[in-house]
Amino acid sequence: MQRIATLVNALRCSILTVEEQEGQCTVLVSSDDPRVGGLTLDLRKYPEVRKALDTRQAVVINDVTSEPLMSEVRETILSLGFQSILVLPLLFRSDLLGILFLRAARRERRFTLDEIAACQVVAHASTSALRNAMLFEQMRNEARSRQETAEKLQNILDHFPDLIYTTDLEGRITEFSRGGQGLLGYARARALERPCADLYPEPEARQRVDRLLREGGARESFETIVRAADGAARDVMVDVSLLAARGTVGIIQNITDLKAARRSLVQAEKLSAVGEVVSGVAHELNNPLAGVLGYAQLLMGGPMDSRQQRSVERIFESALRCQKIVQNLLAFARRHPSEKRHLGLNGIVEKTLDLKAYQLRVNNVRVVKRLDPELPKTMLDFNQIQQVLLNVINNAQYALATDRAQGTLTLATETKGAAVLLTIADDGPGMSAEVLGRVFDPFFTTKPVGEGTGLGLSVSYGIVREHGGRITVDSRPGEGTTVRIELPIVEETGAGEEEPAEGSVGRATRPLSVLAVDDEAVLLDLIVDALGREGHHVDTASSGREALEKIERGGYDVLLLDLKMPEMSGMELYESIRSRWPDLTRRVIFASGDTIHPETRRFIDQAARPCVDKPFKLEVLSAAIATVAAGGGSEASAGGA
Repeated sequence: MQRIATLVNALRCSILTVEEQEGQCTVLVSSDDPRVGGLTLDLRKYPEVRKALDTRQAVVINDVTSEPLMSEVRETILSLGFQSILVLPLLFRSDLLGILFLRAARRERRFTLDEIAACQVVAHASTSALRNAMLFEQMRNEARSRQETAEKLQNILDHFPDLIYTTDLEGRITEFSRGGQGLLGYARARALERPCADLYPEPEARQRVDRLLREGGARESFETIVRAADGAARDVMVDVSLLAARGTVGIIQNITDLKAARRSLVQAEKLSAVGEVVSGVAHELNNPLAGVLGYAQLLMGGPMDSRQQRSVERIFESALRCQKIVQNLLAFARRHPSEKRHLGLNGIVEKTLDLKAYQLRVNNVRVVKRLDPELPKTMLDFNQIQQVLLNVINNAQYALATDRAQGTLTLATETKGAAVLLTIADDGPGMSAEVLGRVFDPFFTTKPVGEGTGLGLSVSYGIVREHGGRITVDSRPGEGTTVRIELPIVEETGAGEEEPAEGSVGRATRPLSVLAVDDEAVLLDLIVDALGREGHHVDTASSGREALEKIERGGYDVLLLDLKMPEMSGMELYESIRSRWPDLTRRVIFASGDTIHPETRRFIDQAARPCVDKPFKLEVLSAAIATVAAGGGSEASAGGA
């Protein structure tokens, strides 16, 4: 640029690059000021450049003062000392690549033809150089873009959790993503050049990949397993496609957790179905069981010899045991949102051990209980805490049974500051530090396939946390395992549901007229016999509609309603009574074999009437009737056996 400026005696000589589509010119280089390189021109201030762009011909201005084209910018040009201007388009074939732009202070003479010709020769040479420079810059930009794209893709691949690999036409691995290192546990260098069939231990998977290489086809998708460096099997989903004339590309996705979750969902559905069956069976057992328990009590109150007395007592005790089993089955079968009540942790421990008594006994597990009788109550969800205890006890039972087919399980409760602490310890084989560190991980289990879902302790952890407490596990190989569950002591926030102590129940002081409504004839007969012995008059109805007809005639001091009946349930019967005879609702007592059911529980709580749990002890029924007859009984439960 400096030599050209000297040749024609120009103050400034510049080469401009042109972007025709965008209508822009940018200074590439200038003879007098290197700082203007990269400056984009405002073409409104350069009419001579605009004309050269439009006509693609040379523009020669020998005197700015007399050139009409420069009228709008004349004063500015003259103030900068420029008198003459030469603009030469740089054309490569039909493409306008740039502008050779010269400005000079030479009013005393024109640009000569020789000078213009010399500049045109320079412009032609500059066009070739500019074209080469632009091609070089384009290639460099494309190479940089490809490099950036490659680095971006490699970065994506490196952070992609799935294994992505490519092979040549012989099936040898040519690329192996970093995700493969996490999945298989060995580095990329170890995988390269190995046959991709080595990734698949199952023959069917090998055959499908080999068939794709030999015969072609769109793609192969299948589930199989891969073997990691440590020998562990991983469930995977494989998708393999052909790369035209280059080999194959495969994506291997780890679905081990997904399959475990799928199996757990199937198992959960099975358990849910079993739970519904168990719930139905348990409820149906409650009615005949109530008859056995009630009549055993009636017999115990009559004359008999000592041998008969012992036999009847055994019937009564066995019926009580059956009652506990049925109640625990009902509690365990139900799945419903957290419903905390003011409960004693000791009671939940006892009921859970009742539920597990048979399994523990046949597995030679000795149970030691050290339950603090002064343990304060707190707000607990019975079902959820029982689920936690069952999970922990089941784990201990399994560990003891697989270790030496016998052992001791110790359960202790105590008060620890503002919390209650339950400690469950076994003298089984214990756990390694590695296993201990993962006991709360979802789907982690040391049990064989089909014997455990790996969800027990993770679910237990969530339940305890939801109660505001914490659960910890301590264990060492050969020293057994200890689980500690700490729950905060929370004062009761609503009306409590206390069962009356057996010694505190009473009887009505006068004969009462009672209407007992139940679809089970044996229970109606039992109630008639039991309350008749106390001097009460008992009328019966085997359906809700029959009960309404009898109530309409009036004269009852107490209404005993079974909640679950065909055609018209006890709940519907109560609502009819409430709408037709509101004052009679104060004389209602409910009876139910499934007060744990959330819908039943909500109804009883809303009605705020006493409820006796089937099967019931006769003294509990008598106490509930006495309370209602005396004008009380506004609380929700009268308890059961």
